[in-house]
Amino acid sequence: MLYALVGKKLIRADEYVDNKQAFRCTGCGDAVRLRHGSVNIAHFAHINKQCVFENEAESYEHLLGKLQLYQISKIIGQAQVEVTFPSIKQRADIVLKYKQQKLILEYQCSPISIEQVKKRTQAYQTLGYKVIWLLGPKYAQNKITKKLLTKFNMPLLNFYNTKTQKITIRYNFNVIDFQSIKSATRELDLQRLLEVVNVSKNKLIWQDIVVSDDLLKQQGFKIQQLLVRKNLEWLKIQQECYQQNHNLGGIPWICHPKRSMPVALNMSHILWRCQCILFLEKYTIESIITTASLQQIFIAIGRWLDVDSRFIKYVVNQFIIELVTNKFLISISKGVLMLNSHPTWYQNWQVKTNSLKLN
Repeated sequence: MLYALVGKKLIRADEYVDNKQAFRCTGCGDAVRLRHGSVNIAHFAHINKQCVFENEAESYEHLLGKLQLYQISKIIGQAQVEVTFPSIKQRADIVLKYKQQKLILEYQCSPISIEQVKKRTQAYQTLGYKVIWLLGPKYAQNKITKKLLTKFNMPLLNFYNTKTQKITIRYNFNVIDFQSIKSATRELDLQRLLEVVNVSKNKLIWQDIVVSDDLLKQQGFKIQQLLVRKNLEWLKIQQECYQQNHNLGGIPWICHPKRSMPVALNMSHILWRCQCILFLEKYTIESIITTASLQQIFIAIGRWLDVDSRFIKYVVNQFIIELVTNKFLISISKGVLMLNSHPTWYQNWQVKTNSLKLN
């Protein structure tokens, strides 16, 4: 902590050089000790126990980042550091009033569970604050995963580096089956970040990329590998395919997205599309179904991450559009579709790969 109480007076750690005062935590009121030196930032730490207002022990990186972000925030709005909220038992790193917005800036350096992120975010939201998470260097060094994106539930990931004193955003997260998540990177100042965050709430900040034929072939080979290695998730769907006289290795090409998808599914897009196709095969040709019903069915089939619902709708609608474009479905009136044909399955993955070469 950068601040503590002496009696009823709020004092800052770098204003004192001795530890003789009776320092108290601004949250729980327990005794804290002043710590300072030639290397460490002057700060207060609890003597006997961890405070309910603190979620983890503070590192040098967190103290420094919090102090720097406070100085930056003061330039663009009304800022306070280490604000205690007794009603929710939380201490916010930075509280910022900017253009009539009430913001909480949380600088996260240490590991944190998705439950803790949700709890803290929702608690601040009940008080009318918008929460922006800024992640420390350790997060920036790690690979972007679905788990990380889900944890902070944003179309953006924001990173703050105390050495450069710059904010880097990662955005436009693209998923291609069997590939690592791809994204774009950009450096922003805090004021510009707040503007981008506002835009992202109203507009999807995302653009797809083309999946090459070589990648499609690799996907076909990877599916065969997973089946040979008896991957449980893929074997389960293989059994569903067998029941309808199909081989998962010969899955129709329509089940391979030809363009990348946003992060939304907690499973392979190929597997999800396969299950959707298997479901459609239960309908006879010329069956009528509304677009809204098909959307609900396709959503129910998938395992989805806890992300912006607009990404989920995009994934579902994009597949329906492809089915219509390839004339498996025909639009007969607004919001009404007719099943025109079923996609072609291949005998095995080799025959399927050869068909792509012919095309």
